[in-house]
Parts: sequence; structure tokens; C-alpha cells
Amino acid sequence: MYQKDVIKYIKKHPEVIKENIAEKLRNLKYKYHLILLTTNTQDYINKILKVSHLEDIYDDIIASRTEKEPNKEGLIKELVKKYGIPKYYITGKEDLKVIEKFRELGVTIIDTKSIKKII
Repeated sequence: MYQKDVIKYIKKHPEVIKENIAEKLRNLKYKYHLILLTTNTQDYINKILKVSHLEDIYDDIIASRTEKEPNKEGLIKELVKKYGIPKYYITGKEDLKVIEKFRELGVTIIDTKSIKKII
């Protein structure tokens, strides 16, 4: 239900999309392989990206396989298994468990306001 509400909200309020951050991410694609790590299911994240006009940003998406209790640690393990340890983790929110897990791996944490540090 939550994802459906997100999609409806974005359709009604497209101004919630942070175009400046989206543009910074698009610029990073010239230097880096961008992977979206999300607890949304693949189906919903595809719909959210489409309605947001952000489908062109990510090279890959690692998403939950179920709508029940997503396992963030499992998603991180899948990311590392598939691509190795990432150089950066870019985040727009303070999810301390995820941030700590990436720090344990030696990954540099970048908040969305500091993207210019790596462009």
C-alpha cells in the first residue's frame, strides 16, 4: 500500500523530485557505475523511477524480493557478492544500521548534499 501511495503522491506533486540531486547523479554516471540499493520491490521501484522520470540514472538496481520485512543486510551482501565492496555509499537519509554496515566494509559515506566531493 505504501508504495502505491508514493506513486500517487509523486504524480500529484512532481516537485518532490530533487532535480538538482538527480542531475548530480546523472553526472556521476560518467565516472562510476551507479547501483540503487532499495528495500522496495523491483516492481515498485521501477514504477517509482518511471513516474519520477529517473529511470536513466542507475546502471543496476538491487531490490527486495518481497513486500514483507525487507532485509537490508541481505541486500548489502547481495551488492558485495555481485559487484564487490563499493567505493562510496550515497545516502539521503540517516539509516544508521546501513551506514554502519558500509563503514565496517570501509566504504566512504556521502550524503546527497556532499555529492560534489566525488564528481
